[in-house]
Amino acid sequence: RIDQLTLDDKVLSYNPETLLLEPDEITYTDATENKFFTEYDRWTFEDGSVVKTVHRHRFYNVEQQAMVYMDEWKIGEHAITVDGKKIALVSHETIVEDIRHYTIFTKNQNYFANGLLSGNRYTKSLTL
Repeated sequence: RIDQLTLDDKVLSYNPETLLLEPDEITYTDATENKFFTEYDRWTFEDGSVVKTVHRHRFYNVEQQAMVYMDEWKIGEHAITVDGKKIALVSHETIVEDIRHYTIFTKNQNYFANGLLSGNRYTKSLTL
């Protein structure tokens, strides 16, 4: 769970040079901060995977071969799972309720959130 990660932990990420999965160092976490929002987006994929996002959060979009803000995705576009499968986005809903927000950064600037490849504005181009 992202809220339980510390700088001593490692997460799985893609090395942008080798395109291989590897344990990666967490370089930043805000888990000790209290950042709350009054709504969030719930994104559901065909295999039942669900990610919740606040603001604009990037996940790897197979069709665009890039980290793309979820609010720019179209239903039917595909994410990459930790085991390399491509799964389609099947639904999106906005939930109005309080939620706590967490962020991490890694050395490779990508990681898997609920089993789906996620990144940020610093993530190097990946073609998977």
